[in-house]
Amino acid sequence: MKAILFTKMFRGMTLNDIALTATDLGFDGIDLLIRNGHQVDLDDPGRIAEAVQTLKAAGLTVPMVTTDITGPTDLATEHLFAACAEAGIHLLRLGYWKYDPAVGYDSLFDRARRNLDSLSEIAQSTGVKLAIQLHGGTIHGSGAQTAALLAGHDPHIIGA
Repeated sequence: MKAILFTKMFRGMTLNDIALTATDLGFDGIDLLIRNGHQVDLDDPGRIAEAVQTLKAAGLTVPMVTTDITGPTDLATEHLFAACAEAGIHLLRLGYWKYDPAVGYDSLFDRARRNLDSLSEIAQSTGVKLAIQLHGGTIHGSGAQTAALLAGHDPHIIGA
């Protein structure tokens, strides 16, 4: 089993510093957070390859990234997916569909399903796989909710 380190808690640190910390702690790889204000900004997917090279030079793999993407209209979604695939990263964790009682669960669920349909098409065309994280305060906080959200989607393209 390989242990990978999520970079969210390293905001403000350089990738070299993260690599040093990760190797000192015995991690095998990095789950790179792609979010504005962190090491790689969502609106600059061109930096993904550079980040992967920096981490690989330190002996670390980058098997996955985490994003805030929840829809195909998010800034540069297709470019981000393609940049990850080109850098050798084939697993992308999506953002969260947060529950909003003013909108209602059914409406949020339907919107998320439509977004997943489109995101799955982009993922398939760019050669990446998507993952949803179960998380409190979302419409996918439990295994049953997430299974319902993923029903009918190709598990080779999107999972949890």
